[in-house]
Parts: sequence; structure tokens; C-alpha cells
Amino acid sequence: MELEVPCSIQLSYGSEFLYRRTNTPALARSSLCDYRTTMAAAKKPKIITTKWQRRGLFAMAVVLAGTFAVQAGASSSVRQAAAVFNPGTVDVQNSQQVVVVRSQGWGAPYTDVTVEALEWDKVGWKSVVGPVNGHIGRNGFSLSHREGDGTTPAGVYTLTEAFGRVDPPAGMKLGWKSVAPNSWWVSDPDSPSYNTWQEGPSNGLWREAFGEQLSASGFVKAYRQAVVIDYNRAPVEEYKGSAIFMHVDTGKPTSGCVSLSEDPLKKIMTWLDPALSPRIVLGPDNWLLEPTRPVAPDLAPAVGLTTVTPQRLVDTRVGLGARTGKIDSNSSIEVQVRGRAGVPADADVVILNLTATEPTHLTYLRVTPSGASVPDNAVSNLNVHAGAERANLVFARIGTSGMIRIFNASGQVHTVADVVGYGSSQLRGGYSPVPPRRILDTRTGRGMANEADVKLGPGTVLDLQLGGVLKGATAAIVNITGTDATEPTYLSAFAGGEPWPGTSTLNLRPGATVPNLAIVPMSADGTIRVRNSSGSANVIIDLFGYVTPNAGSRYQPAIQPTRLVDTRTGLGSRGQLASGASMPLELPGAPSGVTGVAFNLTGANASNSTYVAALPAGDKPSEGSFSNLNVEQSTPTANLILIQSTAERGIDVFNASGTIDLIADVQGWFVT
Repeated sequence: MELEVPCSIQLSYGSEFLYRRTNTPALARSSLCDYRTTMAAAKKPKIITTKWQRRGLFAMAVVLAGTFAVQAGASSSVRQAAAVFNPGTVDVQNSQQVVVVRSQGWGAPYTDVTVEALEWDKVGWKSVVGPVNGHIGRNGFSLSHREGDGTTPAGVYTLTEAFGRVDPPAGMKLGWKSVAPNSWWVSDPDSPSYNTWQEGPSNGLWREAFGEQLSASGFVKAYRQAVVIDYNRAPVEEYKGSAIFMHVDTGKPTSGCVSLSEDPLKKIMTWLDPALSPRIVLGPDNWLLEPTRPVAPDLAPAVGLTTVTPQRLVDTRVGLGARTGKIDSNSSIEVQVRGRAGVPADADVVILNLTATEPTHLTYLRVTPSGASVPDNAVSNLNVHAGAERANLVFARIGTSGMIRIFNASGQVHTVADVVGYGSSQLRGGYSPVPPRRILDTRTGRGMANEADVKLGPGTVLDLQLGGVLKGATAAIVNITGTDATEPTYLSAFAGGEPWPGTSTLNLRPGATVPNLAIVPMSADGTIRVRNSSGSANVIIDLFGYVTPNAGSRYQPAIQPTRLVDTRTGLGSRGQLASGASMPLELPGAPSGVTGVAFNLTGANASNSTYVAALPAGDKPSEGSFSNLNVEQSTPTANLILIQSTAERGIDVFNASGTIDLIADVQGWFVT
């Protein structure tokens, strides 16, 4: 596409993409300019079972990578293909000709590509032309392509016709149109002729300023010969993009087309045969290949768990527990834990509510045992962007010196940490999960005495009676979400009937929806308290389980928290999670007797505000039932998740709206 139409909405790169097999094409309704979605009504794809289905997946995972080795066994691939819905591609089905266009990543830095033509024979896929160098749109690949945004739409598309300003290559089998002086490709999204070839003049049927006159001087070289990429053609959707071609290279990035040198383009045009259902495959390498399998973490001995009245352990703003001052970029502070804030000398694990505040740059915090080595690929506990405040619950192993290390990745940031519990080999208590359920929503009055929509005002304390409390439980495991704040504030959760301990559970600003998992001590009658500091705010609380002193599952921490999924790179799953879709979370290395897992879930590159929920495999949350993570558009957000699981039944992670990248880091397991 060579026409530019302004689009003021920010792009979100990445998408669900696996070479799935269905009987009908599926086209995306994307998120830019006038966002629409049809994902909620999407059908689940079929599991890969036929010869052609297996062949297509093999082609993309092996041949496109050249030397990429496929893992033995198909179970992972089958599960992945069955669990996702791919909104941005048409199915390759039994295509015997594929043109593969690959870059090294998403977005504007990656406009250089390799182009290769592959043909299927009885043995497998073989290279026919290339690989040769080429270019794509000036803003790289995207699966949110919209009219004029300068991206190239990643996906799989048919190739059915060609055109040019010169004669077609000898022996070409595709349909051909010769460019006449008044030939147009209409790129006016408000025209009924949008994304079609027309012979002018327009006579008011399209705005000529929003179109490509194919004979214009600016296209003398590019459109000598070109193949039409069947993007947004059947059906045509307004503003979704037009005029996506494979044409002669001009030595620079395009406005959305694919370009390559004229000689290999001619060879490809001559080779393409409609009888063999040719298709073009567009996307970055790490998006086209089979997902990388995660590695099982090494485990430390299991410990029992208990809670304490929240007590502040460290506050760099005032020099509590560490020096006064922000933590610098790529720097750490050491914090003494044993013997402080209710943590005894025999504790092996500390449970912290960790808060980052006043960051000067987008960054993350990581908590590790003091003195322990930290690998280069170590994971994060908390993500926060410049000027924001964010909290997250952390289960951290304590070093042999009785200390922990808090690391800051970028910029400068203050950190505050409150102890809410600890783990020790001497304790018998543990985690007892319950089916997740919403127990408070001040927006609707759920859980309120008068069932009225009542925000919590400044300094307001709400006592919440937990119905059906597990016998002997001393603390509740709840996800607390704050929203609709009228001014910057923080929420605190503590035992019913007790005075406010001076600590916080989550920080909230106007316009944001912020979750945080909390382990909250309960009163003898099963009551917890929630306090709002300033202004007014709505509060939502979802119950996930209890801590019991003489029963429940013990916690077995990973020696190094380990990344299980990163859809941005293809670890564990490939491509963004679509609206209404679920992603299976593989849990390698689950110990014997596992009853649950603790993992940090981060959402990134969200196309719009959404919520994410983790459930046993095969389940989906009903609307308003519960959530684990709320993510704002384009804002990385993390939250710790404790969920019941067994070795036989995995976990699905569900996304409510738009598209989103997900990163999952296992912190530890719960075991009998």
C-alpha cells in the first residue's frame, strides 16, 4: 500500500498466530482507528489431525526456520492449535505453494525481510526461489493493520491475480491486468469500491486523494509488475487496509506492501499456479516458528505458611530497613528480614507486599535471596511505568544471611515492602484453595449490607464478613481490585475489628483499575477490613482460598523463579492472546502431590483495557465472577496468582477483550 491516511491510535504489535486448520477463512476485526471485535463469537479451531493439517504445521515450524529443530511428539502443538483462535489469517489448508516473508521482529525497526518461495512435493517442502532480501512497511509487521498506518499485515493470505505497467512474465498462470492511464486501486475507506481495482475517472464514487492511480509517476518502478495479496478482500472491511501487493523493490521500506528485486519477483510470478492454491505467509521469525518449550525449575524444600499482622519492613523514602534514597538503575539494596517485622529466625520464605513508587522510568523490581547468584534471564516480580505506583505480592526465599535483595532494572525508584506472612519448615499450616468467587463489589452493592452502589470515602473502613469460612482458617487469600478513584489513594486490607496497621495493599490513581493479590488475616468470626485512604473509590474482592494453621498444602519455592510463557518471544505459546480466548499454561516439573501453583502473571501490549483470569484447563469464567489481572492499554501490569492445580489437569489463562501479550513466571508449588 502506497497511500497514507492519518491514524492517531497507537499500534499494538503481536497477535495470536499458529498455522491452524479450519474449514473456512477467518478475518480479523482489528483494534486501530475504529476498533471492533468479533472474537467473542469466534468458533474454536479444530485439532490438527489430517495429513494436510500436519503438513501445514510442519512447513511453518521447520521449513520456514531452515535449521529449526522440531520437538518430538505432537501433543504440545495439538493443544496449542486447539486452544487459540487466530483472528488475522486465512487458513493455508492444502496449499502446495507458499511464499514466505520473514523479519526479525515486530514494528518499525524490522523493515528488512527475506522472501522465499516453497513448493510441496511427496517428500516435503523445497525451496524454489530465494531466500532473497526485500522490504515491508515502514512500521514493520503488525496484526492490527489499518488504513495508512505504514504496517504490513502479518498472516497468511491467498495469491490469485497480478498486474503491471509492462507485459506479464512469459508463462505466467495467474490472472493479469495491464495498468492503463486511468487505472486506480481505491483506498477510500468510505467508498463502496474500497480495496478494489477501478478504471477512472472516479465520478464521485471514490475520493481520488484516497487512492492509487497505478500509472502515476511515483509507481514507475514499483508497479512494473506486482502480485495482489488478498488482504481484506473477501469480505472488504472499511478502514482495515487496502492495496497490499508484492511488487518491485525501490530500495526502501514501503507503506505496507512487500517488495523484492524484479528478477526473483518474475520467477515467483511465473511459478505461481492457481491450481496449487498459492499463499503468502507474512510475519516475524519468532512468531512463525513452533513455541519454545519451557524448562522445569529446580525446587527448594517445602515450608509451612502462616500470616502476621502487616508490618513495614523497608521504606527507602525514610530509610527504614535500608538506606534513604531511591534504588538506582541496575542496582540492588540488601534488606534484613529474619528477626524483623514478625519474621522469626527459622523462616525460609517471607511473604511481602512489595510497592514501587516514584519511578523515573519504566522498570521492574526483582526480589532474590541475598548472596544467591542471579542468572541473566532472571524474572521480575513487579512492573511499573514512570510516575506510577504499583504493588504486588511476593513469596521470596530468604538468603542464608537472613536477608533478601531487591533489584531495580531501570531509572530510579523508591520501594516499600510490608511483611504479611512467612514460611518455615517448622510450620504445619498451608494453602487451602476454594473455587474463585466474587465476595465484594461496591459498584453493584454485592457484599454490602444494603446492597447499594457505595464507594469507599476518605478514611472509610469496610468490614466484610466472609460467608462459609473454611474451618480453622486464620487468613483469607483474596484478589483486591480498586477502580474509579476520584484522587490518588491507597487501599489497606487487615483483620476485622483491628486498627489500621499503617500499611497499604495497593495504590490507585484516577482512571486506573488496579488489582493485587493479598493474604489478609481474619478475625475469629471470619471478617476482614478494607480501608480507603483518600477521595473515594470502588473496591472489588475475589476470594481464592485460605491459610490454615494445621492443614492445607505446604509451599515449595523454585530456587530461581522460572519463566513458563512469554508470548512476545514464543516461549511456551506463540503470539498474543485474542479476545475471548484461553491459553493453556504448561507446568513442567510439577512435584509429586502438587495441589496448586503460585505464578506471577504479567500482561503487556494490550490493545485495550481488559481483564485476565486463570482457571483449571477447560473452564471459562462467567462474566463478573472473578478476575486475576486488570491491564490498561499498552501498560505492563503484573499480579501474583495462586490457583488450584494438579499434575493431571493444567491451567488455562483467559483474556476478556482485545489482544494482549502474557508472561507467566512460576514462583513455586503447593504440595500435600
